[in-house]
Amino acid sequence: MKVFIAGATGVLGRRLIRQLTVRGHSVVGQVRSARSESIVQALGGNPRHADLFDAESLAKASGRLRHP
Repeated sequence: MKVFIAGATGVLGRRLIRQLTVRGHSVVGQVRSARSESIVQALGGNPRHADLFDAESLAKASGRLRHP
């Protein structure tokens, strides 16, 4: 399963990335900085830059071509 996690470097996000990747899921994590990008990668996720307050940015980061 492919999973998108907003706030991937927060306390819950980090735990989710670890747990989901161990179970074989593909995880895309929303990040805002280079430091966050390396954290998501180290945890086994695929970092994508996005702004939580920009629907187009989130849709693009999550792999959707457009939002509803």
